[in-house]
Amino acid sequence: MSIRQIPPFQSLIAFEAAARLLSFKDAADELFLTPPAMTYRIKELESMLGLALFNRTTRGVELTEVGKQYYFDISKTLFDIQTATKNTMTSQQSKPLKVQMLPFMATEIVIPELSNFYEKYPDIDIQIDTKYSMANFQTEDVDVAIRFGSGKWDDLICEKIMPVSVSIVCSEQYAEEHQIKSLEDINQCTLICLANDKYNWEVFAKQAGLKTIKPQRELHFNDYTLCLRAAENHSGLTIGVFPLIDQWLNSRRLICPIDLSLDMQQAYYFAYQEKSDKVDKIQIFYTWLTEILVSK
Repeated sequence: MSIRQIPPFQSLIAFEAAARLLSFKDAADELFLTPPAMTYRIKELESMLGLALFNRTTRGVELTEVGKQYYFDISKTLFDIQTATKNTMTSQQSKPLKVQMLPFMATEIVIPELSNFYEKYPDIDIQIDTKYSMANFQTEDVDVAIRFGSGKWDDLICEKIMPVSVSIVCSEQYAEEHQIKSLEDINQCTLICLANDKYNWEVFAKQAGLKTIKPQRELHFNDYTLCLRAAENHSGLTIGVFPLIDQWLNSRRLICPIDLSLDMQQAYYFAYQEKSDKVDKIQIFYTWLTEILVSK
C-alpha cells in the first residue's frame, strides 16, 4: 500500500472523536481544537475518501452508513496503535496487566474508557486480549478474565460484575415493516443468530414461553457486533444483551419491538487467581471496571 493512500493521522483522530461523540463541538473540546480546525480535518478526510462520513442536520451530525462502518474499523485500528505504542514504551520492569475478555465488551465498554483509566493510573499498563473461549490460567499468560457464565470456575476468585437480561431487538424500520406486536410474530421474521452461542433463539423462545419457533429464515454470524450491525441495517431480529447494548438503544440504532425482558441465570464475572503476583493491580482494575459499569 502506498503511503499516499493513508489519511493524515490527525484527521483519523478527529473523525474517531466526532463519530464517537456525534458532535464536532464536543470532539473539538476533547482534542483541544477550535471548531473550524475540527471541521477542516473532517472535510480533509472526506475529500480524500471521496465519501461523506457524516450527515449534517439542523440538530447536529449523524454518521452515514459508510461512516458507521469506517468508524467501526478505524476505532479498532487506533486502539491497536495505542496498544502497540504502550507496549513499546513499557519498560522491562513494568509488567502490564493482561486482561482477557469477550470482543464486544472490549469494544463497547472497556476501550472507550481506557483513557480515563490511564489518566487515573498512569503507572499501570493494560494488555487486552479478546477471545470467546474461557481463559486457561494454567496454560495461558493471563492475569484477569472477564467472562460470561455461572461464575463457578475451579481455583479462581470470581466476582460478579454485571447481571444480564435479554430481549428482542431490531431496527425501527424493520419493526414497522413486519408489524412486530407480540412474541409470536418472530416466526414471520428473519432471526439473526450468533454461531455456537449456547443461548440461542430456541433457548430464548423456551424461556419466553413460545412453544414453537419457525422463522422465515436465519442469518448466522460468528461475532456479536455483526449480529447487531445486521439488525441495525434492517436484516432481521437478534437477541439483545443488556446492559451491554444500552447505548445502541439510547442512540436509536436499535429498538425493542415488544415489551419483553428475560433475566438470565448467568452473568459477567471478573475472574483471577488468588495468588497472583499482580493482585494490587488486579484490585485497582476491578474497582475501576465496576465503577464504569455502574455509570453506563
